[in-house]
Amino acid sequence: MKIKFQMPELLVVCSAALFCFDFFTVGWVFFGVGLLGSFATYAVEVQTKQQLAKSVEEGLGDLKDAGSAFNDLVSAFNKANKKSGKTNKNFH
Repeated sequence: MKIKFQMPELLVVCSAALFCFDFFTVGWVFFGVGLLGSFATYAVEVQTKQQLAKSVEEGLGDLKDAGSAFNDLVSAFNKANKKSGKTNKNFH
C-alpha cells in the first residue's frame, strides 16, 4: 500500500493544529478543502483504473478477432488443398 503525503493531507493536519490554537473558522476551511482535495484525487484514480480496464478489454477483443481471422484463413487454406487434391504432409 502506497502512503502519499500530499497537499490534502497537509491541509487536514494543519486544520487539526488550527483547532488546537482556537482558530476554528480557518481550521474548518482547511479541513473542508483537504477533504475535497482527497475526494478529487480518489475520483481521478478510480477513473484512470476504469479507463485502463476498458482499454485492456478492447485489446482482448481485438486479439480475439485476429485469432478468429487467422483460424478462418487456415481453414480456407486446408479446404483449398483438399479440393485440389494436393496434400502437404509438412504443413502442421
